[in-house]
Amino acid sequence: MNIDIRVILSLAIFLGALIGTVIVIVKDAKNGNFQILLKIAYRLVVEAERMYGGGTGDIKYTYVTEKILSLLPESTKQYFTSKDIDNAIEQSVKKLKEVLAEQAKRDS
Repeated sequence: MNIDIRVILSLAIFLGALIGTVIVIVKDAKNGNFQILLKIAYRLVVEAERMYGGGTGDIKYTYVTEKILSLLPESTKQYFTSKDIDNAIEQSVKKLKEVLAEQAKRDS
């Protein structure tokens, strides 16, 4: 059995390229889905703020987390860890605070 080293090398290069392509596709898919998660989280953070008001951070956090998990399709949940959801909520809270601060400046 005589195997040409060029065939083995070609197969190794092909497999490396294939694996690299799959990694890029998965990362792009997660990033695109994370943008969707951010939009959902922001809307829910605003909703929670209207429902519960100030000084109720833990209640709002629980509400938003549970609502996100109930709204995400099962096929999308596989892309996110609890840390991803926490990050989306934190970014959304920060964005809402910036929006409210900007509105307060305009109103004064």
